[in-house]
Amino acid sequence: MLEVRGLTAHLRSRGRGPVLHAVDLELPAGACVGVAGLSGSGKTTLARCVAGLHERHRGRVLLDGAELPVLRKRTREQKRRVQYVWQEVRGSFDERHAVGEQVARTAVRLRGLAPDEARAEALRLLERLGLDGATAARLPGGLSGGELQRAALARAAVALPDVLVCDEITTALDPAATAAVLAELARLREEHGTALLWVSHDLELLAAVADHVVVVDDGRVVETGAPDEVLRAPGPR
Repeated sequence: MLEVRGLTAHLRSRGRGPVLHAVDLELPAGACVGVAGLSGSGKTTLARCVAGLHERHRGRVLLDGAELPVLRKRTREQKRRVQYVWQEVRGSFDERHAVGEQVARTAVRLRGLAPDEARAEALRLLERLGLDGATAARLPGGLSGGELQRAALARAAVALPDVLVCDEITTALDPAATAAVLAELARLREEHGTALLWVSHDLELLAAVADHVVVVDDGRVVETGAPDEVLRAPGPR
């Protein structure tokens, strides 16, 4: 479904070398590939390159064999097919509009649903994630960080993406909210064949959800394999 080939990325600051070095990665349809590594290892830069948000890179990001441009050049269908949820989401919501309205707007804009149909679908999805109608009717400032994180997941999931990039999305969640998130992502994989690229420093979580794990260190892939092999019995560096 998704391929990353020879991806090398730079930051804007001068004098620094690449933050990613010739990274290769494959994400089959319906699979979950975990990306593990310490802070500063390049995990989020990789996620942002796949999402089209990091433009200073060389190499190729392919969806079904077709090259994906940066986000501002992607078609509406390409944007629908690849969605990204990151950890700090508050700035991505418009403080003037209710959260539920913003989730529904994604289904209108990217899937062409009628507004009433989109709203009903958005509210059902938010409910599954533990956010009731009263919460969905609030402005973003009226939600906690964990509630807004789940709303951001709903906003991406309502697009019915083929690839969903999850970047540390459970860090601010309690166990019950995390369980709701995992259940929704499992439903997306089963019902829609959505593939997950899951970026996390939580090795226990990756061991539970990932089919395959890629370990990044200093911008390089240093190990790859099944979760049991990589996370519980890491090989020599």
